[in-house]
Amino acid sequence: MGKLFFTIRPYRPEDEEQVKDLAFRSVVDGSGSPFYFMLRHVFTTSLFYFYYFLFLAGFTAAISFTGIRRVLGITLFHGVGFFMLYIYWNVRAAFVDYVESAFRTDMANIMTTYKVGDKSPSCFWVAEIPSTNLWKSSYEIVGCVGLDSSTSADLKTAELRRLYVSPSYRRHGIATALVNNLMTFARERGVTTLYSETSNLQVAAQFVYSSQGWTVGESKNYPYEAGGLKVQFKKFYKSL
Repeated sequence: MGKLFFTIRPYRPEDEEQVKDLAFRSVVDGSGSPFYFMLRHVFTTSLFYFYYFLFLAGFTAAISFTGIRRVLGITLFHGVGFFMLYIYWNVRAAFVDYVESAFRTDMANIMTTYKVGDKSPSCFWVAEIPSTNLWKSSYEIVGCVGLDSSTSADLKTAELRRLYVSPSYRRHGIATALVNNLMTFARERGVTTLYSETSNLQVAAQFVYSSQGWTVGESKNYPYEAGGLKVQFKKFYKSL
C-alpha cells in the first residue's frame, strides 16, 4: 500500500456537501461501516442459515417441478426473498436515521456548532487530497473530526465527535492524524480532558482510541437490536 499524502485543515462552508456525503458513506454505505458490521452479524446467524435453506429449496422446487409443487416453490422462494429484503432495509433504515439525526443537529451548521475560526476550544477539521475528478472539485475530503466544548459545562472538557474516514482511504493513518491534530489544538486551548462516545459497531474508532491511550469509561445501550446484537455506546477518555 503506497503512502497517501493528505492535508488537515479547518472546515470551510463549501465543504458541507462532501462532509455529509463522507458521514453517510462511513456509517451506512461504505465497507466496514457500522451498518455492514450489523448486517453481517444478522445475516450469519443460525436462523438466517435456515432462511437460506428455505430460499434455495423454494428456488429448486420452482425450476424442478410442475403443478402445485412448482407454485409452492415459487411462493416459498419469493416469500423468503422478500422477508430477507425487509430485514435488510429495516436494519439500514436505523443507520440512515442516525446519520440524518446528525444532519439535523450538530452537522446542520458545522461552522456555528463547532465555532470554526473562533477562539473557543471547539473546531472542526477535514483531511483532503487532490481530487481525481477536477470537474467536480479540486480536492476530495477523505476524513473529518470535530471538537465540541459545548457538550460539557466545564470548559476544560471537550468532546471528540464525528470522526469519519472514507472507506476507500482507510489504513493510511488518516484517523490517527486527525485525532493527534485535535489533541494538539485542545491542549493549546486549555482543554485538559477529552472524551468520545462510540459504539461497539465502530471497531476502527475504538482501535484508534485504544492505541493512543484513551481509557474506557461508562457505557449505555442504544435502543436498537438486530439478530441478538445490541448496540452499545462506550465513552472513551483522554487526559491531556
